[in-house]
Amino acid sequence: MEVPREIHGGLMHRMYHIVTDKGEFALKKLNPGVMQRPEALRNMIVSEKIAKAFTGIVPAVAALETDGRQVHLLEGGYYMVYPWVQGRSIYPPDIKEANCRTMGQMLGRMHEAGAENDGAPKQEAQEACDWSVLCNFDAPWARQLSDALPGLIDLEQRAIAAQRLLNENQVISHRDLDPKNVLWQGEEPLLIDWEAAGYVNPWQEVCENLLYWADDGKGGLCKTHFQAFLAGYGERQVLDQVPWEKALESGVLGMIGWLHYNVRRALGLEAADEAEKALGIRQTEDTLKALNAWERKKNTILSWIQEMKSRC
Repeated sequence: MEVPREIHGGLMHRMYHIVTDKGEFALKKLNPGVMQRPEALRNMIVSEKIAKAFTGIVPAVAALETDGRQVHLLEGGYYMVYPWVQGRSIYPPDIKEANCRTMGQMLGRMHEAGAENDGAPKQEAQEACDWSVLCNFDAPWARQLSDALPGLIDLEQRAIAAQRLLNENQVISHRDLDPKNVLWQGEEPLLIDWEAAGYVNPWQEVCENLLYWADDGKGGLCKTHFQAFLAGYGERQVLDQVPWEKALESGVLGMIGWLHYNVRRALGLEAADEAEKALGIRQTEDTLKALNAWERKKNTILSWIQEMKSRC
């Protein structure tokens, strides 16, 4: 067996490439701070069962099972093992129209599948985050957060209100299909990192993915990529009844939740080491930039949708 080689690029857990006499594998060492949460282990187990259920529907990469378990406790840490797959993630501006159409198709397949899992709770309206106690620190990123706080709170309140209206319609899906969680083998995708999998309003997830895959890499959106993603999704789902404005407003909750987690990580409130704190700071700054651009992107998408409707 060779010495495990760490694979960089993950934003939550640590991944290693291991070579044994039984083959090549990817070993995931789960973030100890995350795993201290009471619900974390159950969520990991449920999410991997969802990944396994989707393997016949989309190209999902699920954790390997040993003795009926996919999450393993070893010397106080939690680990998961995956088959080693070759592939690469593609990020803006290198994403092509074909990638967007394919990802729209993948999402449409999952939403039409009608998957069920008794262990996965239905999505409830997100509670507002307690931001005030997190930004009273003398650091550049904390001052950025403090300056953005009034607009952030308003955005969050609107998003929560929209989510309450949408939660009557939910499906089980991946819930985190941003480019880092898709490995490409030529034009074929492999969907990895299913830990967020569960129930979600389908239109909310469509809007979240539009922001990922139509990103032009310059702070804006690419219209042809937007159209390609919706065309792919539209092969599986009907789009004429989508409550777009509410879906877009609720679709920002993922970014807000990610920001809140990374602020806590930057402050060391997630049992983070110095490397984790530094990653939390970088992700806080990047997510604040993304949220600052969100209102403009939302209006752009709504205008493109109105243009599509006027042509029908």
